[in-house]
Amino acid sequence: MTSKLLFLLLGIIPCLSYSQTNGKMILQVTPKNASIEIENKLYQLGNKTWPMEIELPAGSYKIKIWAPTRKLIEDTIVIEADSTLYYRKNLNTLSEEYKTYNDKLAYYHKQKLLKIGLIGLDIGVTAATTAFIFAKKDRADNDKNIVDINSKAYQTSVNPENIKLAKSEYFDSVERYKKSNSTYKSVAIGGLAVITIINGLTILKIIKDSKNPLTKPIFDEKNPLSKTTFKIRNNGYSNPNFQFQITYSF
Repeated sequence: MTSKLLFLLLGIIPCLSYSQTNGKMILQVTPKNASIEIENKLYQLGNKTWPMEIELPAGSYKIKIWAPTRKLIEDTIVIEADSTLYYRKNLNTLSEEYKTYNDKLAYYHKQKLLKIGLIGLDIGVTAATTAFIFAKKDRADNDKNIVDINSKAYQTSVNPENIKLAKSEYFDSVERYKKSNSTYKSVAIGGLAVITIINGLTILKIIKDSKNPLTKPIFDEKNPLSKTTFKIRNNGYSNPNFQFQITYSF
């Protein structure tokens, strides 16, 4: 009987000791693909689901939390015996590396849009100016035809009244032709100058870009906790070094 009681006490005492010196932490972190390090031990989502429950001996611990594109957070937690600590943290601050990448990406898209816009402007201005020049030419040609018609009418008129009317119409048409032809020449010269300038700017831009071609920036980021590498590709986040793949769309 005594030996059984002693054996029972020996089994209960370690359990009581374990219960009294351990506590729990309910951990919930956003975003869900975060990595958490507590006293050099790494916790990751993997196939688990949030919130994550971690049991630790009572005491104070350094905790580090990191997620792709987010700034590393360092904190201190205190685990009390037979107690549960509810720890929630949102990683809202972007990392400086990701901000720099975003700036480079914005510059890349800006330069691409500038090039496309300049080419589009070149095509649009060339087409519109050419159409305007031909419209003025058609007007001048039409006025020239009217001059020819009125000239023949004036030359073939016999009746004095008809001669006077034909003469007036002829000289009026000549004046209209002079104005329309002068306008056509001015528009043609100015339009060709505009086309030449815009074409020149486009060619210079193309030559400059060919010497310094734009390269779309790629975001490589080291996980400071697991030493793995994350890359942004196809508008997503992937980590080929994990046994599972994390995708973070944005």
